Amino acid sequence: WTIENQRLLIEFFQRHENLHNVKHRDYKNRTMRDIMLQEIADMLGCTPSEAHTKFRNLRTYFFKEISKVENSRASGKGTGDLYKSRWEFFEDMLFLQGSHTPRRGFSTLDRPSTSGASHHLQGNIPGPVSVDASDESEEDVVLTEPDPPVPQLKKGKKQKRQGTSAHEAVLEKALSLLNQPDHNLFEDEDFLYSASLTRELKQLPILDRDFLKIQLMQMVLQAKHNVVMHTSVADVVELTP
Repeated sequence: WTIENQRLLIEFFQRHENLHNVKHRDYKNRTMRDIMLQEIADMLGCTPSEAHTKFRNLRTYFFKEISKVENSRASGKGTGDLYKSRWEFFEDMLFLQGSHTPRRGFSTLDRPSTSGASHHLQGNIPGPVSVDASDESEEDVVLTEPDPPVPQLKKGKKQKRQGTSAHEAVLEKALSLLNQPDHNLFEDEDFLYSASLTRELKQLPILDRDFLKIQLMQMVLQAKHNVVMHTSVADVVELTP
């Protein structure tokens, strides 16, 4: 982003108030906003999302500079000690000053000054952030006090939660193994041979198929128990009605 492109982007948003002013009647008109963002994107050679995000980053930094100016005034300093922004786009973005909501800080006129007050006020000001251009509910940045620290869980509760998670993980693993097909069955050579033999038997006539099954069973009995069954096809008489 060159200085010229950034200034062109700022001027475009200044001319189209509905892109940044939440009180504008067309602020929530998404179709109009998308058309305008596409227009500035074509001018700058970027995407609408990149143009929108860049302006919001510039606006956030501008609010940071405005807060420094207001904090220096609230501290009761003399005119010569007031903070003056040296940011090159500060004057260009003064049109946003009306939408800036200052944070509630401490004034040295009301309370005794402390050594860490200035550092506390400046350290909590957020820097530029990246925002998705599709965010329809865009709001102005409000610099507020930092959130209170989140209480940490006690060790006992944490260990109990970890134990529960481990137990659930074991159950999930067991269920996944049960649901998996038995690939070893399909890799067994005897199973594959039986399947191929079954396909061949289905191609034979029913009577021949049954005789062949009997012969195969006789061979199996002979191999397992050393027993020979004397049955031949000649002994079979077909009954006719």
